[in-house]
Amino acid sequence: MLRYEEDSPPEPLHPFVQDLWSFTVPAAQPPGLHHIPPDGCVSLVVTKNDEEVQVVVVGPHVSDLAVPVYAGAQTRGLRMRPEAAGILVDFDPRLWIDRTGPLALASTALAEAIGPITVGVEQGFRQFMAVLVERASHTPPPDPLVIRAVRRVEAAIGDLRVGSLARSLGVSMRTLQRRFAAATGLTPKQFIRVRRFRYAVANVLQEEPEAWGRVAAEHGYADQAHFAREVASLTGAPPTALHERLRQIEHIGVRP
Repeated sequence: MLRYEEDSPPEPLHPFVQDLWSFTVPAAQPPGLHHIPPDGCVSLVVTKNDEEVQVVVVGPHVSDLAVPVYAGAQTRGLRMRPEAAGILVDFDPRLWIDRTGPLALASTALAEAIGPITVGVEQGFRQFMAVLVERASHTPPPDPLVIRAVRRVEAAIGDLRVGSLARSLGVSMRTLQRRFAAATGLTPKQFIRVRRFRYAVANVLQEEPEAWGRVAAEHGYADQAHFAREVASLTGAPPTALHERLRQIEHIGVRP
């Protein structure tokens, strides 16, 4: 079975990094594609491709991301906090929506600071992390307005309208949209949509399909059909197929 595990980042990275993660493919796994549902966050990934270990930037996705998997492969990564998407890497996340590529394309300076990774994924990840911890010591904190906005979306488990969010923060829609997009790469509407989907899917994963109508209602969807359309739009698969994909993975310590 595929294995995905999350863990907390070291203390110096807490303002910028939501979690560290690892993805392991069993030795008997046939080659194929692994589908990753959108999470609205930037990830930095250490992976091995054609015998080369490299660091890859995964931009804030708002649609399904399909990546090839190979028997025995291991990938290590970290997921940035939404409000810190471009700060630690020092790049514009708005240019990386639904985009994936080598770190050097996003930040030449960070890629040069890490240098070539000539060891395996695990040791390369430690090399990469050491550079990020040092970089965090002189990186300014995220925009406090966007921090508050993200926390309110999380508290509402994504069931929130942009107008209500702006009013609760005491700013205009235009100000919220401008500062939110600069920090996260996404509009508030895009982020709310993805986060609501993530919370609902996390709930569904704990339930049988027969409970999906109730889960859809609890997360603010008009009905089960509305939720099914959102799943298909964001993942390219109907809910039953998404449910089956997720059931093929052992999830450890995972949060929405």
